[in-house]
Amino acid sequence: MQENINITFPPQNNNTNNNNNGSTTKNINDGGLIGSGFQSLPCASDLLPSLMKKSVNRRVVTNPQDAVSAGDNIFNFFPFNNDTTPVIIPAVAKPNYVEIPEELLTRDIIYVFQGIDGNYIKFNKDINMFLIDDHATLNNHPIYISKPKRDLISRLCEFGWLFRKITNFINNTQFKESGLTNKSLCLAINDELIELYRLIAILESQINKSIKVSSPIKANNNNSNGILTAHFHTGNSNVVTAHIPATSSTPQQSNIINNNESNGYNESNLTLRRMFVWCQEPLQKLKLLGTLVDAINTETMKGGEILSVIESLSKHGDIDQRQMTFSMLCKVSQPLFNIIKIWIFKGEIQDPYKEFFIKENPKVALEKVWREKFTIVARLIPKFISTTTCKRIAVVGKSINYMKQFCERDVIHQIDMEAIQSKSVPLGYHNIEFLDEIIDQVSKQSSQRLLKIVINEFKFMEHCRALKKYLLLGQGDFIQYLMDLVAEDLLQPVQKVMRHKLVGWMETAIRNSNVQFDKPEFVNRLDISLLQDRPGSIGWDIFSLDYHVDTPLNTILSVNDIVRYKKIFHFLWGVKRVEYSLNSVWRKMRSSNNTLRLFNAYIATEIHQSHLIMNEMIHFISNFQYYIMFEVFECCWKNLENAVQHEAMDLDQLIDSHHQYLHDICTKIFLSNSESCYECFKKLLSIIIKFVTLQNNLILLSNALNNSSPQQEQQALLSKELLNYKNHLHRLYQDYTSTLFKFQHEISLLKINQDLNPISLSYMLDFNEYYLNKHLSSKDK
Repeated sequence: MQENINITFPPQNNNTNNNNNGSTTKNINDGGLIGSGFQSLPCASDLLPSLMKKSVNRRVVTNPQDAVSAGDNIFNFFPFNNDTTPVIIPAVAKPNYVEIPEELLTRDIIYVFQGIDGNYIKFNKDINMFLIDDHATLNNHPIYISKPKRDLISRLCEFGWLFRKITNFINNTQFKESGLTNKSLCLAINDELIELYRLIAILESQINKSIKVSSPIKANNNNSNGILTAHFHTGNSNVVTAHIPATSSTPQQSNIINNNESNGYNESNLTLRRMFVWCQEPLQKLKLLGTLVDAINTETMKGGEILSVIESLSKHGDIDQRQMTFSMLCKVSQPLFNIIKIWIFKGEIQDPYKEFFIKENPKVALEKVWREKFTIVARLIPKFISTTTCKRIAVVGKSINYMKQFCERDVIHQIDMEAIQSKSVPLGYHNIEFLDEIIDQVSKQSSQRLLKIVINEFKFMEHCRALKKYLLLGQGDFIQYLMDLVAEDLLQPVQKVMRHKLVGWMETAIRNSNVQFDKPEFVNRLDISLLQDRPGSIGWDIFSLDYHVDTPLNTILSVNDIVRYKKIFHFLWGVKRVEYSLNSVWRKMRSSNNTLRLFNAYIATEIHQSHLIMNEMIHFISNFQYYIMFEVFECCWKNLENAVQHEAMDLDQLIDSHHQYLHDICTKIFLSNSESCYECFKKLLSIIIKFVTLQNNLILLSNALNNSSPQQEQQALLSKELLNYKNHLHRLYQDYTSTLFKFQHEISLLKINQDLNPISLSYMLDFNEYYLNKHLSSKDK
């Protein structure tokens, strides 16, 4: 049992009645430790050690009573006598200080709950927190609040601090006027605050009910002007009378209770502790709203960014928090879903504040309408809409917009009628799980219709087939006839190559080949284009066929696609030129067989060897062309047809299928996947052209020798020329065999490292392993 402790204080210079020996004695056990039991103590510094300075928000406060913030330890521990158990002693009132009654503090807390200043608790903007105004007075007396009450007030002020932050956010006019989503967010937050307004009203009504209503005709307590009178005990036991005006909100009600009246503030009244209990559940809601407000950058965030922040807060184990964020998302996301609905049904973007995740570029060129007019802004995509769904939404709206821009009026009317029938489909966050189903339903009415229009009316596949026939050399008779006509002109330097003459040759080739039976709408698109020349170039290096595509087809077959076709044509044209040169030199050697016999005495072996080399080169070119035309082109074309007929569900997938078609061609003919293979192949073509030139020179020399009888000087010159021929032929054949083996080796590596499947080309080029054995035998030597 704890012993009674009596503390004696020196007398004070006041009107308090003292005992006979001039001292005041107070039994601590009689008065208790908390409340008015210590109000008669003269000074806290007489009992307690000097208080430590406290830092509040990096602000050093010399008076510990200044700090009001949640979590501060407001108790001091001081052991009495030899007892090891510390006794909790509250802050003690100083002389002439008046302790504010709790009913006045509860009234102030009601103001704080609304984020405004009370009479004794005010907001400090410098440190961004509510503080008790210790400079305030009550009837010209300084105020005093015990530390337990200060701690409780600090915890209650958290409610008001959050409320003030949130109301400042929703009252930010610049933020609200910068987007429909921003306005919806502020309205949704305000709807959540309505419940808090009800709580504040209930608390205030409880305060009003618990306060003793004094009659204004009582002369002892009130005057005729509605002034309420109350009596307070000061720190030195004096009784102070306070005159407080009655407020309009609580007419004829006094917030001050006479200490001597038995019907004053009782246990059933609303206290700070009861207010603290009442506000715990709403405080959790305010904390959630405060977290949301802190996470939103009012200067940069809008649209889907804000929705993503709210959606991230819904990933929580608290059911109440999930329900609250769900309710807010349903309200805040409604402007976004309204924009989506107009977009997928009408193909229009009604987004004055640029908060939709699809951006419109009105100044884009006509041929780039499909690809660049509408772009997706990734940062504005809300987290609850997947990237795949976002792309599908973009395609559906683009399809309707594209049809309205390029299709006939009856098609547009039919689209509008289908959109009107589909507008009854509900769309919002409350049924977000059905968003994909709604997109599927609308896609069948827009994307599929546009796909059919492109294939049937725009004749997409027929244009691709024409490109395959002309630029990919699929029409063999036309290409061969054209090459026969332009071969002599293309041997000249680029300065002497005339485009109009080449166009004339092309028209002649069209009239003399099966191309003349093709539809004019495709044949008339053929043209000749000359590529950029380089120093030392001839006509073969700059010649190319061209295919003109106009609106609206050029939005699908873009300029870049035609450039890739021309790149493939240039490569194939080079291969065709080598084949044409080899065939020409073979015919010349056969026709010059009699004249070449004049060299039998000098180079009979080399002439025979040249025939063998020429046959090897023809074998290589023929098999490579077979690989390109059948293993590459036909297989890729079959894949394109399957993709267009069975796999493509919208125009984007159709375009992707065509891009994949061109990519596969470029990859399998070594234009875009292996630089080493391409370089080896170019070197092989160069060696073959050199061989053709060497053979042509030999034929010219034999014809010159046949037409004139050689003199003695000419015999010496002839011997020198034939010796050079031997040396060149030997070096060319060595380069050819080594380069061909390297090319085959690069193909085998390519087959292992990538899924290109050029295995058939390897077998065709060296089906009996002749070159492999030859290479191994040369290494052994």
